[in-house]
Amino acid sequence: MSFSTKLSSNFSTFLYTILEFAGHSGIIISLAAVGIAYTTSIFYGVVHPNFPLLCAVFFMVFSVYRINKITDFEEDRINYPERVRFIHGDKTSPKWRLFVFPALTYIIALGITFSRNINSFLVVVISLIMILLYGVTFPSVVSNFFKIKKMKAIPIFKSLFSSLGWGLIVFLTAFFLNQSINNIAYSMFFLVLVRFTINTVAFDFKDTVGDHVNRIYTLPVVFGGKKIQKLLFALNVFAAIFVFFAISQKWLPEAAYILNLTTLYAHFFISKLDSKTIDLKWFSDVVIDSEFIVWPFLALIGYLIFR
Repeated sequence: MSFSTKLSSNFSTFLYTILEFAGHSGIIISLAAVGIAYTTSIFYGVVHPNFPLLCAVFFMVFSVYRINKITDFEEDRINYPERVRFIHGDKTSPKWRLFVFPALTYIIALGITFSRNINSFLVVVISLIMILLYGVTFPSVVSNFFKIKKMKAIPIFKSLFSSLGWGLIVFLTAFFLNQSINNIAYSMFFLVLVRFTINTVAFDFKDTVGDHVNRIYTLPVVFGGKKIQKLLFALNVFAAIFVFFAISQKWLPEAAYILNLTTLYAHFFISKLDSKTIDLKWFSDVVIDSEFIVWPFLALIGYLIFR
């Protein structure tokens, strides 16, 4: 092996490891939330980044993500043992370490938003309530009666509830920037709802074994991968059509035209969901979750073109 080939291989391994760490830790998904917030800010005409807002969103989602991974232990032990080892450590790791980062980052998010206004603060509070409702295991009496362990086990609920939670970032942004809840907020909320539904269902493809064992009836588990992949392609096109429609109705600014380039990005990762040649777990954590990180860059390009 030549020196240049070995160097390239070592760099690829290093980059893969770094991105895997960012995915496992929650950094990528937290940056994705920042992307949604900043894109919403741009569409409101607030182009200069509001760093307290972006920090609050990052810490809120980081905390919620880590709490979700704690409640997802049983599923992840089957679907994603690498992530279980990363977050939970080995058997000798003290249990309190699981809660340190989520608690600290959540308190920071609460502090930032409380210092701004009560509406922003309440969105952060609601986010914690939602993730607890979403992931906490029911008492045995309830689970035996309804034949489900968690609320997320309700068919379609897992995808819809996650997407609604992410849509709250739009309202948090509007509240924090003291903007009115108008058609921009409603349109962005709906767009995030559709786009994140695509991403959440795409994520479920890697979890089908554990979800089936734990009686979590996601769309791929209920209907099969092929049918749901076709549905995701259709939703991807629908999201693009909605952006054009929202612009034509003056609900979104013309800068949103460029945002539709994410349709190509989504088409790419949807087409890979049935691939046997990729690590779908790494692909989901890094590639699929990164879609929203791209959003503000596209929004800025659109702003510069159409202002």
